[in-house]
Amino acid sequence: MPAFSSCWNNHRHTDGEAMIEEIVDLGFSHIELSHGMTIAKLPGVRKAFQRGLFTCAGVHNFFPSPVEVMIDAPDAYEFTSHRSFDRQRGSHDRRPGRL
Repeated sequence: MPAFSSCWNNHRHTDGEAMIEEIVDLGFSHIELSHGMTIAKLPGVRKAFQRGLFTCAGVHNFFPSPVEVMIDAPDAYEFTSHRSFDRQRGSHDRRPGRL
């Protein structure tokens, strides 16, 4: 099953629902949610999902990006680092409101 990554149009949108709708309008129903998405887009993505617009085929690294990561940095937290501090940062619960 081919899936379309939201990294393609993430930078062009401030609303997650509009971002998902653009991908769906291309004919895709399976979408991979990319690591570069901000927390501000999450409500729109959830709304599009609840409307049944797409199936989440996967999540790339952190989704949405942790609020303390200010740039698109998929490797901001290295679970496999040889440094225990880095591994500990990567293992914390990164859900919204859970830093």
